Amino acid sequence: MTCRAFVVFSCIASMTCAVAGKSGADDAGAKLIAESKAVIDTFSEGTDYKASLAKLDAIFDRAFESVSPRKGDAFRAIALHRRLAKLLNGAAPSMRPMLLKAFRDQPAFMHALLFAIKPQDNPTKVTAVIDQLVRRNQLARFPNLAAAVCLVHDEPLTRQIVENKTTAPAPVAIFDYYAANAKKMAFDPGRAPVTLLIWVVDFTGSVDELKWVLTRYRGRQSLGKVYFEIEYDLDHLRRGVPKRVTQEGYTLPNIARYGGVCADQAYFAMSVGKAIGIPSTMAKGERSQVFHAWVGFIRQQNRTVVWDFNTGRYAAYKTLRGMVTDPQTRQLIPDSYVSLTAGAMTISNRERWHAIALTDALQHQISKSGAQGNSVSQRWIEALEAALLLNAANADIWSVVGDASEKGLLSLSLKRDIANLLMKVAGKRFPDFTLAVLKRLIVSIEGTAEQERIWSSAGRLFKSRPELMAEIMMARAEMWKKAGDDRRAGSIYSDVVIRYANSGPFVVEAVKQTEQQLMKLDRAKSVPKLYENCLNRTEKPGNYSVQFRELSNWYRVATLYQQWLEKNGETRKAGILAGIIMKELEKDKK
Repeated sequence: MTCRAFVVFSCIASMTCAVAGKSGADDAGAKLIAESKAVIDTFSEGTDYKASLAKLDAIFDRAFESVSPRKGDAFRAIALHRRLAKLLNGAAPSMRPMLLKAFRDQPAFMHALLFAIKPQDNPTKVTAVIDQLVRRNQLARFPNLAAAVCLVHDEPLTRQIVENKTTAPAPVAIFDYYAANAKKMAFDPGRAPVTLLIWVVDFTGSVDELKWVLTRYRGRQSLGKVYFEIEYDLDHLRRGVPKRVTQEGYTLPNIARYGGVCADQAYFAMSVGKAIGIPSTMAKGERSQVFHAWVGFIRQQNRTVVWDFNTGRYAAYKTLRGMVTDPQTRQLIPDSYVSLTAGAMTISNRERWHAIALTDALQHQISKSGAQGNSVSQRWIEALEAALLLNAANADIWSVVGDASEKGLLSLSLKRDIANLLMKVAGKRFPDFTLAVLKRLIVSIEGTAEQERIWSSAGRLFKSRPELMAEIMMARAEMWKKAGDDRRAGSIYSDVVIRYANSGPFVVEAVKQTEQQLMKLDRAKSVPKLYENCLNRTEKPGNYSVQFRELSNWYRVATLYQQWLEKNGETRKAGILAGIIMKELEKDKK
């Protein structure tokens, strides 16, 4: 071991002791921490990091078997060291000395970065950004901000907004902007967790645009109002002429001056949020053949913070689920997963890191169990429960559950227990996300009776959310359809039509499926009544633009009914209905 390596890792070990010692490890945990430190004390420029990681994995296994998951010291320390070994192993050899020095000099930054890095992050590219930031004077004051910049800007960041493309400033410029303007930000970048800061630093545009926004929008809270302050480009919508903002140059000042379509409105509101320190994103959804975009952002609600995906979108899309791009992984994820990150504001670093460490342990055990063809152990369930009690808002924990379920590592009784635990710890706080995870879990269960039992429990939990109840019923109907019980499936689809005609886009699929079941049962005469009942219950689109009227449930159901009438020789009725549809589409927008 070189002298430099000894100094570096003695410092890291001392910091780990200081963090761990506050809660006190038991004898077994303290011994394992010491063994883990002994491994990293051997790190040097020529270390075989894969071999070191194998040693740390073995220590992690022993911790999993001998230390209570509720005692976080050992799990945090070993997880930290494993993540460090992985980063060093993936980094370019020429960069390793820089990393060792950075981790010695900036221990807070080390923790923030290592406990936030994901498997999708490229160690070589993350390290290149670290190399740019370690020389910044304010790194010690803003370790979470620096970590977020490293993890978001390890790849060039661009956004395609319809026909226009925007590009992020250099990572150093992003860091310097937020560090210099920290006191002007809505959320202090020196205190906010990395899981929220990644939704701030993923700005695309120029530094001059950042400054322009800060001068004009500092102190604004509702990005939903900002969204609607951008005038909709009706000439582009109605006559198809090129957008003025595209012709004049796609910048935030020009969007404010010339307006745009919904994607431009969402991009502008999101960018304003990022420039003033509000975590924000652009959600995308689709109904019929029409694309739509809206803004999601963090806002204060009583004494907590929540993600708001409703105030910055048109009413025609209020119940539609959106997809957003994760700025760290660049993967599309449901907006319900983003909503979880608000929970990070009320969780301490120690709790967050403990939960992440347990998640690492759970995933490691899944890898072992899957390779050996074994089911997970009771200790695995104990660790899962401990992780959830620490931070039920960690989506990675639930991804581990989904992985275990899909690999066949969970018994039916464990799936029941996990489903009940999920509804207990996350159901009321994160209902959209809870339902998304439940669906993944329930689909893996064999036997419709057991699936129906869990769906019934979920129905009681979500009864105040009609759009979620409709989604549950659609899942139940699909389940019975796959089981060959078309009559029961048709009954549930019909129930969705009757009860949830205005609760979301589900009714369109429900009416299609009900029609199919009626035709299978030789009840074609009942199809017109089905459509007429649905149209009577469905709200007409109102005075929105033609684009958004075509997105409405009423328009889509009416169009399906017209097509059915024409197909079945009811040309007179089809013509009358076509006239009604056209009249709705030709209403002038107020």
